[in-house]
Amino acid sequence: MAEKRFIKGLFKDTGHIDQPEGSWRYAKNTIINDKKGSISNEGGTELSGFLNFESSGQKEKIIGAVEVNEDKAILFLKDVVTTYAPPATAPRSEIGIWENGVYTTVFKPFLLPPGKLTNDLNFQETNPIEGTFKIDSKGDLIVYWTDDLNPPRAFNIDRQIRTSGVSVWNLYGIVPGSIDNIDILNLFPYSGPVPHTFLHDIYWAFSPYQKSVNSGGGLLTGVYYLALAYVDDDNVATNFLTVSNPVSIVEEFDATKPTTKKDGMKAGSQTTKCIAWKVSNFNRNYKYVRPVIIRKKGDATEALRINDLEINPNQWGEMKITFTGLEGFTPSSVKDIIIDTVSYETAKTVNQLDGVLYLGNLTSRPDLGYQKYANNIKLYPVVREFEDFDRYIASVDNFQTGWGGTDVDNFGGGVIQTKPAESYRYAPNAFQWKGYMRDEVYAFYIAFVMKDGSMSYAYHIPGREAQDNELLDVGSLAGNTYGGLWTDFETLSTGQAKRFHYLDSFSHDGANNSNWTLPLYRNMNYWQNNTEFYPNNSNFEVWDMSGYTGAANDLKGLYIRHHHFPSNRHTEFKTITDEKKCRTTGSIGTVNQVPAWNGTLVMIDGRLTNWSFPTGSWPWYKCCSNWTRNQFNMGKQPGNNCSNPQASNSVNNPAMEAALWDFSANHFKADQTMTVTVRWQVVHRQKSNLDPNEPIHTRIISNTAANGWTVEGSDQDNPNVNWFSGSNATGGAYTGTCGHAGSECGCGILGEEWVGSNSSREGTGAITVNLGPGDTIHMESQKETASGSSMFQAGHDAYCDLCIDLNHHYSFMEFQIVSAASTTSLADFNDADVNHKVQRLGFTLEDIQIPRSIADQVQGFRIYYAKRTHADRTILGQDVLIPGLQQDDQIGLCAESQIGSASEIAQSNQIMSTLQDQPEVFYNLDPYMRDWQDYPVLQHYNEGVTAVGGIVTGEPALNVFTFHDFYLLRTKNSLASATHINIEYYVENLVWNGPGLEQDKKMITKIIDNSTLSPPQPNEIVEEWGWDAQFNCYPQLMKSAIMIGAIYKTPDVYTMPRMIGQKAKTYLLGDSIFEGKALGFGGKLMNEFGESCIVFKLMDDHALNAFTHLRSYPGKSQSSTSDGGGTAGDNAGFFDSQNLSTGVGEYGYGGLNDAILVNSLDNTGNWSPANGSVRSNSAVVNLKAFKTDVYKSIDDQELVWTGFEVLGQDLNNFIFEDNGTPSTFVWNGPTGAPYTYTSDFSVTTLQSTIQRDFNENPVAVSQTGIYGGDTFICRYGKSTSIKHNQKTLDSDPQKALHYHIVESTDNINFRHQEDADSQYFPQGIAKEVLRNAGIKDFMHFDNLRYNDNYSENNDIRPAIPLPLKEIDQTDFPTRTHRSTKNDPTSLIDNYRIFKANQFKDLPKNRGDLWKLASFNNLLYFHMEESLFAAKGKQSMQMKDGSEAFVGSGDIFQQEPDEIIQTSDGFAGNQSQYATLTTRYGYFFVDIASKKVFLMKTELSEISNLGMEEWFRDNLRSKLEAYGFVQTCTIDNPILGLGMHSIYDPKYKRILLTKRDLKPTIGFIEGYNAYDPTINPSNWQYHNTGDIRWDASRCAYERAVTIITPGPPQVVKTTWTILDWSDETFFTKSGWTISYYPELGIWCSFHDYVPYIYFNTSTDFYSATDIYPRPGWIAGPMTPAANWIGTTFGNIGIWKHNSDSNKGILYQENFREYYTDAEFAAVTNYYPFEFEFIHNETKSIDSLTSSISYTLETFNQAGISVLEHGFTSFLIYNTLQISGIGTYWQDLIGAAQTSADGTTLTSASIDKLEYLINVRRVGNEWKINQFRDLASLAVNTGPYYTATGTNVTGALNVGTVTTSSTTSMFLVEDMHEIVNAAFIDLGKNWDKKKKFMDKWIGIRLIYDNITNNLLNLYSTDVGSRQIHR
Repeated sequence: MAEKRFIKGLFKDTGHIDQPEGSWRYAKNTIINDKKGSISNEGGTELSGFLNFESSGQKEKIIGAVEVNEDKAILFLKDVVTTYAPPATAPRSEIGIWENGVYTTVFKPFLLPPGKLTNDLNFQETNPIEGTFKIDSKGDLIVYWTDDLNPPRAFNIDRQIRTSGVSVWNLYGIVPGSIDNIDILNLFPYSGPVPHTFLHDIYWAFSPYQKSVNSGGGLLTGVYYLALAYVDDDNVATNFLTVSNPVSIVEEFDATKPTTKKDGMKAGSQTTKCIAWKVSNFNRNYKYVRPVIIRKKGDATEALRINDLEINPNQWGEMKITFTGLEGFTPSSVKDIIIDTVSYETAKTVNQLDGVLYLGNLTSRPDLGYQKYANNIKLYPVVREFEDFDRYIASVDNFQTGWGGTDVDNFGGGVIQTKPAESYRYAPNAFQWKGYMRDEVYAFYIAFVMKDGSMSYAYHIPGREAQDNELLDVGSLAGNTYGGLWTDFETLSTGQAKRFHYLDSFSHDGANNSNWTLPLYRNMNYWQNNTEFYPNNSNFEVWDMSGYTGAANDLKGLYIRHHHFPSNRHTEFKTITDEKKCRTTGSIGTVNQVPAWNGTLVMIDGRLTNWSFPTGSWPWYKCCSNWTRNQFNMGKQPGNNCSNPQASNSVNNPAMEAALWDFSANHFKADQTMTVTVRWQVVHRQKSNLDPNEPIHTRIISNTAANGWTVEGSDQDNPNVNWFSGSNATGGAYTGTCGHAGSECGCGILGEEWVGSNSSREGTGAITVNLGPGDTIHMESQKETASGSSMFQAGHDAYCDLCIDLNHHYSFMEFQIVSAASTTSLADFNDADVNHKVQRLGFTLEDIQIPRSIADQVQGFRIYYAKRTHADRTILGQDVLIPGLQQDDQIGLCAESQIGSASEIAQSNQIMSTLQDQPEVFYNLDPYMRDWQDYPVLQHYNEGVTAVGGIVTGEPALNVFTFHDFYLLRTKNSLASATHINIEYYVENLVWNGPGLEQDKKMITKIIDNSTLSPPQPNEIVEEWGWDAQFNCYPQLMKSAIMIGAIYKTPDVYTMPRMIGQKAKTYLLGDSIFEGKALGFGGKLMNEFGESCIVFKLMDDHALNAFTHLRSYPGKSQSSTSDGGGTAGDNAGFFDSQNLSTGVGEYGYGGLNDAILVNSLDNTGNWSPANGSVRSNSAVVNLKAFKTDVYKSIDDQELVWTGFEVLGQDLNNFIFEDNGTPSTFVWNGPTGAPYTYTSDFSVTTLQSTIQRDFNENPVAVSQTGIYGGDTFICRYGKSTSIKHNQKTLDSDPQKALHYHIVESTDNINFRHQEDADSQYFPQGIAKEVLRNAGIKDFMHFDNLRYNDNYSENNDIRPAIPLPLKEIDQTDFPTRTHRSTKNDPTSLIDNYRIFKANQFKDLPKNRGDLWKLASFNNLLYFHMEESLFAAKGKQSMQMKDGSEAFVGSGDIFQQEPDEIIQTSDGFAGNQSQYATLTTRYGYFFVDIASKKVFLMKTELSEISNLGMEEWFRDNLRSKLEAYGFVQTCTIDNPILGLGMHSIYDPKYKRILLTKRDLKPTIGFIEGYNAYDPTINPSNWQYHNTGDIRWDASRCAYERAVTIITPGPPQVVKTTWTILDWSDETFFTKSGWTISYYPELGIWCSFHDYVPYIYFNTSTDFYSATDIYPRPGWIAGPMTPAANWIGTTFGNIGIWKHNSDSNKGILYQENFREYYTDAEFAAVTNYYPFEFEFIHNETKSIDSLTSSISYTLETFNQAGISVLEHGFTSFLIYNTLQISGIGTYWQDLIGAAQTSADGTTLTSASIDKLEYLINVRRVGNEWKINQFRDLASLAVNTGPYYTATGTNVTGALNVGTVTTSSTTSMFLVEDMHEIVNAAFIDLGKNWDKKKKFMDKWIGIRLIYDNITNNLLNLYSTDVGSRQIHR
């Protein structure tokens, strides 16, 4: 026959007769191409090294290996012998490095102290490890691994070696001390203890101060958060673990005086401040902390990263982190802080491609399951006081100059030391102690800080249960007791408006059956949503430490409940306490820089004149608009000093004269604000005839900063005047004679002409001018014509007789002066110390009970609340009401215009030119409440202390109001939801008559009546500069008042809310008239020269009584009458230099210059006198919105962190043990002092009893509670104004300032002024704010300058509410998540940064993702049922031969391609560890389809390369016959069930190993005994030992039944999972097969079935578990008795392809325990077998006579020797076989027995012996002398005994044939051995036939004992055709 060569591989898919040419049928331990074209025996395994050599036995098992660079591998080991039995023992895990044949432990942590698993790597035999590696920029080797059990992890091998040295039990040199140390390795960085951030607030009772916001920096205004992450030595950072509450930065410091000057600034303004946070609770296992500052500056949110800081806390565990804004910082991404890098609990598979790490088949942490315990948490309100809240000194000087004249905060001559810590201007207060709005609804949550630093879901904390009548319809309150308005409220939402929506459960005790004191109320109001219900699932059962509290307590299906805080009606928790701390005292006024001048100054012309013509410098008069200034050169003289006046004799106040008269300029010059009345006299003379003979015009001129040069008044000399002695001049300012010894004199007086004899004077005679500093007044004269003699001013002695009323008769000017600083007596002035005790509202929590099972997973908890959006607010705003007054009048005129003659009134009407003459209805939006009697009588309900009573019909009431809530005006958020107001306080105000104010002059219009002229002329319209009330309704003065809340009184119990008209609510701009009829106001809203505001009108019957609580008396004097306001006829005036005890004045009066307090308080804070001092009342109200649902849905809320957290040892106070008892714990104080406590689950206990300061003293109860809310308490100053524009009211502009305490979500303290349009009180000077109010519209939203950053809460990194309806998805079986791309130059390990959105979810219809693989620069997603390839850039070949690329290059941007699309999937993978990437492609096994594939450029099924049927049979588990189902994919070759593979770089082959378990007889018996029909309820039971398959647990279970005799008899069956390693029930099995991808052929089976392989670049290694454990007895070097031929056995690392150990697997004598002979005797040699088929003559039978083969044999020295090589052989065909070959033992190693009863031994082997049955013929070895040994017997079966006559003519009596019941071969897995029962070793010679068939099978066997290398090249057979 032709010579056969072997190149086609192992092929078993055809019948023997059709065996393909060049293939072989069977091979074991065979390799090809040791020499090109040869078939050779494989090398064995040699001990290359070993794992830890321990005297206690061989315990470790490799459960994972990662091939790394430089022929090294990282090995992961687990002690699989030691059982966990603390405190004595615990199995340890370790990581080591395999290099140059040596295994070195790198990290092997201890697992003790007793009872704890410190640093446990937690490797498990059940979870093999898969990994990869990289070399970082420092050259360090980092491995990344996952095991689908523990978190994916990363380990810097070189760092461990550097830092730990021989201390391999320490991780990175860190001494174990925390259960969390090991988690430093987590791929998703694990934080351990999270930092706690706080401000350094020194709580000193006398005057607290803070050390956190300091000078020395350059921060910009805004708010700053501190975010912290940890960083390790590898520059790997955790997620940001905490973000502090915001710190507000403003320009001013705490020491700023007055404190009101510490206001806000425009965002981004420069300051000199820095922030120093204090941080504690560090994880010292990290070396650095990474601070990032989040700055909110206007609309910008920035992240500023400063340098990492080494963690080096002080003795108290604290360190300071400072940000100045001047240090170098790196802009960072806010998203990096806000968005966590993602974290998963487990990953099944890991791989890397193109510098990106990929994880697949992921799970995240499941929900803690705490909601059912959160349902039991109870919330109680608490308060924290401001003892002297934002103290304000309201002084005359403060109002007038802003403390420009006296010491700041001067009160009664002493300085009040205001405390900076007593308001929300103080940084720690805003940081930590911000409160919650009274009567508002909040949703609270608790979330846990997990041990890795991440946050759990946030669990809703339900509000309390409803009590008593809270759920009754609100309409049930109607009646005289509660008032008749409640039926109106019921109409807001019929059937849904309940009592709890409106009533305070404390204050309305009668409405709730007087049970408010019951603990069930918890001092809280009630709230439930109307359309949102708790889901009907177990999360909303109620559990406590005793367990389930019962269905009666369930929340399932109930209305969702939130927390409704008590209102201000609850006296214990109201904002402002009843303590009266305001005081008033006499004022020192305002100290000016110059004296306050008051009195008369007279200046005269004292020059001697005589009657002769004067000489020298005289004021000669010129003509025609060429004025000469009159001269006055000395002060008024005493007595009758007519002959010789002297300047030194002046009787003026010398200081006044020196200050106010300028001798050189001849004018009066004011040095301060003053009012000056001027009168004068001047004597004129002429040169020729002594007396003037032509007209002379004299005038008074002022020059002011406000108005410039102004003619204030003038006189004119009439021509041809005759002078008569003794003529009288009457009227005006001066009266008396004007004569001189028979001669005449000329006297001029302002406003009057020169007069002759018997003439009367007209007018008032004097002018009054308002002057400011530097303004001047002078007198000047001129001739009216150019004719006449020269004229001049005569001086002294020209006339020396009596003239008018002066002692001497000469020219003079007289000034009557009133300084603005002293309009009234100092005794009339009082100052006020405005001071209150205020309470911030917080809460505390009780019954926070945490089961130990949850506590072991967490390190603490945080408290959150849902962000209170505008849509969720039931309180829209809070402010003082200012009533408007309804009018029915003509618009466009003023009362002044209706004064005078008919013609004057007509002129006024003509000038004002109104639109219509008819009156109309409108509302004046007054700046403050007018006298209560001015308001209309309206039907309404009044309130009382014990009952409301019936409707009131005859009393004034208020129904239209302006409202100025700062938040609403600033944001202009919708008012649509506003439904009603609720009165929080009635306020008795300190009230001042405001400082004197003038309007600016303007051009006014006048009409000159020329109708009296003859002939009559048309009237003239002229414009003048100034004021005019009569004709222009533009008076000079403005009226003003200042109201500051002094005493805040809680409304009566039965004070009802008031409903707003449905549409009667609107924003209103300043200086506007709004037509309000369409909104239900009934008329226009008059806001001329007013400020922007909100206006609303109450519904009919809902008006507020004008007298009971809100009465005001702006114009009434004090009296003792019962109404406290005197009578209508009382004199209205100012103090008139009288003490407060004897008189008061009006407010809103414009005649005074300074602000005057019109009521007073005594030294107890009560009004003095008690009756009459309450001059002004206000109401602080909440503008409310009736809502049935808020925070809907509870799982869809944006949460805000309160800043409250419980961490570390503090958590122990909230833990209960598994047995339902509170935990007992030790709390270590700051100095280490231990304290033992039992948990009571109370925050209050933790804060007030357990926690201690540095002196080991408990923290004060006053500092307890949870705050961090959204509400500030502020003093709010607002300006209001109006100018009435109606016929019956004066036109004086009216202004007011209001200053009251309110709650707001804005920190109103931090308003700021940017320009003249944004002034506000109290930052601006009161006088200036009042002056410009209404003109500037300070309340316009554009002018309410406020950086809303100061309102920010801590919503940077909120927790996420627990989803209600969606299943908590924790399993992502088809997801792949990728890291950021590695930067080889960066110190940062980007493989540990996984962005949240960098994942890809594959289709779920292809099963789970089983493996991530990469080949040819593509990532493969290998699913259970299909294979997907990612797409990046695809190339296209262009016509010009170039290559173009399309696609983004981002493999996640495009959907991956399914390699082969079928309906059911194709080429899936369920054998993760059998996948392999080689240079030849991606190799994998699909167990489900029983196929093997190789993915190159295309997918190839390689199992069909001759082995399809074999794989179909052998990829099944042997347990499938016993219930094991394929859906339970158990893929674990380490444990013994699963497949794995390795690439052999030496022979370029892939080795695929299947590890399987086969059942023992004991298992089979137990399984067969199990009866699935047994029903325990029918008193049937399973017997102990029954075995069943539990598909739900993917495990076999064994029954243990215990019968307790009765009566009654008790039967209990427990099912225990069988361990796969239990050899009582399972025996190891399996196979290994090799594939040559380059040749595309299968080659051989192999006798090694290791549990693991690993590679280096040149070799591959394996480890075995075939030996029992432990492996040592007696001594450390004594192998166990059942160990054969090895010392190291299972801990050996075995190198394959050993040329010195052919046929030897996992045996060695390294320690020379055995002698050579002993070792040889116990060594097992696994033979090299090669079986092939010759079928060249398959068309016809042939007789085979010999076999020949071409072979080279090499000995151990590599020398070719002349030997036949093979040691035995086997020949067979269809029915014939030559012997047993080498298989004298069966498949389990027992000796076989042949058909003739012979027990086989090794002597039974069919040996090849030289020159006996084998010899060399030429270049071939030839085998002969073989005969058929198949056992023969007469078969009398039916087939062979058919009835009838056979071909020989006889009857069939049977046929001699081989066995029809026994197979020729025993086949299992890879084993095919001769079945001895098929052979008859005693067969007679004549029966031993020659081999005749159409084919012949030959198996050549080499036992490998001589360790030769055989290279088989070809075979041939000697045969001849047989035609018989």
